[in-house]
Amino acid sequence: MYPADRGSGAITSLSEADGFIEILPSTEFIEAGTPVEVTLFGEVEKPDLLIAGGFCPSLDLLEDLSGLRFRTLYTGSSGGFSAIAANIADIAGVNMPSIYPGGQAGILYNIPTIENMKLSGAVLVKGYRREVGLLIRQNTPISGLSDLPGKRLINRNLGSGTRTLLDLKIAELAGKKGISKKDLTDSIPGYTSGAKSEVAICEAVASGKADAGVGRRNCAEKSGLKFIKFAEEEYDFLIRREVLETPEVRHFLKIFNSGEFASKLQAGIHVYEKTGEMIFFE
Repeated sequence: MYPADRGSGAITSLSEADGFIEILPSTEFIEAGTPVEVTLFGEVEKPDLLIAGGFCPSLDLLEDLSGLRFRTLYTGSSGGFSAIAANIADIAGVNMPSIYPGGQAGILYNIPTIENMKLSGAVLVKGYRREVGLLIRQNTPISGLSDLPGKRLINRNLGSGTRTLLDLKIAELAGKKGISKKDLTDSIPGYTSGAKSEVAICEAVASGKADAGVGRRNCAEKSGLKFIKFAEEEYDFLIRREVLETPEVRHFLKIFNSGEFASKLQAGIHVYEKTGEMIFFE
């Protein structure tokens, strides 16, 4: 059992659920591992792979090409790391950026988070790169991050790799301007907001509730929005070591490393020289 999302994602989570549990009004919380009675919606089909973490449309492509049945839990990258640490998921899709240790320029993905969590018994498979940028309506006078002060922003939720990347880029911009990061973020209405999906961000921008959001090119194109790229992020797969040699995971990796998968990736997503590399954490 994995808890459903709150807010706008709750109905989607319910539609994909196998069943539900009843919780008495007097119950404040249920500890992990507590036995509960589940009422099933019908016959349950066991998935071949349970995948948690950050959302990516390429997971749908992997599922179609592999013929495997995925159960996907879009928990954000932080939730993906936790799901692997707790042995809940087989695979986690993660895109958590960190600054290089020692003041080195650039951004390092996922490895610092794994090391900080002291996560062992896992393998990080380097994935692909995705364009990240601002999503705006076609005639909005925004050309980059420096134009955000005074504009209404809809941000991603805490714990998502996309929000963390924006934080790093905003901190970099504040340094160039000679002001504090807090002063810069305080000048951007909505910076502390937290949409749980790119779809929610696109809808808010398209409807005029926000002037800008942060997300990926494919979401902008689907919604008729303009995309202003400010970075490329790395989306990797964290796999529990104990399932690495199972037929399902081996087939997953075979399709992932195939030319067919690379050729069918959506605009703004591409494989690169590190795709398929494995880093083992003992």
